[in-house]
Amino acid sequence: MSPTRPTRRLSVDGTCVACSESLEAATRVVWHVACAAVLERVDVVVVHVGSDDAIENHAPFLDCHGELNRAASFMARVLQYLETPPCLRRGLVPTHPDLTSVGSLPPETKTGFMPHHKRAHEEAKFRDGVVVDAKENYKKHPPSSDDVATPTKPGRSTFANVGLEQYVRIDRAVRTGMRVTVAESAIDDDIKTWRVVTRGEARDNSNENFWGFDVKVLSGSVRDKTKPEWRVHQGVRYCIE
Repeated sequence: MSPTRPTRRLSVDGTCVACSESLEAATRVVWHVACAAVLERVDVVVVHVGSDDAIENHAPFLDCHGELNRAASFMARVLQYLETPPCLRRGLVPTHPDLTSVGSLPPETKTGFMPHHKRAHEEAKFRDGVVVDAKENYKKHPPSSDDVATPTKPGRSTFANVGLEQYVRIDRAVRTGMRVTVAESAIDDDIKTWRVVTRGEARDNSNENFWGFDVKVLSGSVRDKTKPEWRVHQGVRYCIE
């Protein structure tokens, strides 16, 4: 196990999508930001609101939902989509017009985009998942025949979808619909139970020293920072903290 490292942040101005000619082009810019986050092994991507003038003058396709800080909101929404493992997006990411062009991005099977996006056939000690109401979904995705749902409070469950063929049992009752990171644990009474852990534990035990990132939106501009460490990836400027 590698030692816990300080939190790394990537800061970017949301208005960097404002000069894009189309929604598809803006989506590709956000994809480059996500790629930079993976390359830099950051834990948080901070999207700064910047100036709304650029949006009004250069990106009319963003000014269509009556939402404040449209460029930053657009970038944050697409980043959250990209960071979420594909098998969990249906349960965790609400549909939205901002996500219309994500299908135009390079397939993850070819790019190996996010190391924490584990497919069903991959062996992994850690996985991300979403807590599911097993009782209501036995017919669609039944757990193994030996599993019996543990009685829990309403709205909570001890089963999660982690991208495998069947749901897995987790070691505590968690509110359904919540995203969790789990670690493979010991087999108890012939039933494997996965332990709920922090993202930091998964990151510190991964070969890539990376396990996804949170997305935050803040007011102001990256340029307001004191002596930012500027870097560039595929034409996108950002700074690392």
